[in-house]
Amino acid sequence: MSLSHNAKVWLVLSVFTIGSFSLGVRDSGIHGTFWILLLALGKALFLGFRFMELQAAHPAWKCAFVGTLGILTGFLLGVASRVG
Repeated sequence: MSLSHNAKVWLVLSVFTIGSFSLGVRDSGIHGTFWILLLALGKALFLGFRFMELQAAHPAWKCAFVGTLGILTGFLLGVASRVG
């Protein structure tokens, strides 16, 4: 049995969601926060490039999307490191 590409992406997104939930439940401090945000970044990239069809977009849009996600993730990690 072969899974379609959308089913594989859905499976990866589900694993990332379960992983971030399990990390959040354990409350493992800044390291847990880092991994949760990294999983969220991966989920956003999967969604953007697969379901928003960014793979066919102009390179400027790809850079803007990835750059915005990187800046936002960096900002959230900076806030989390000061709070935690």
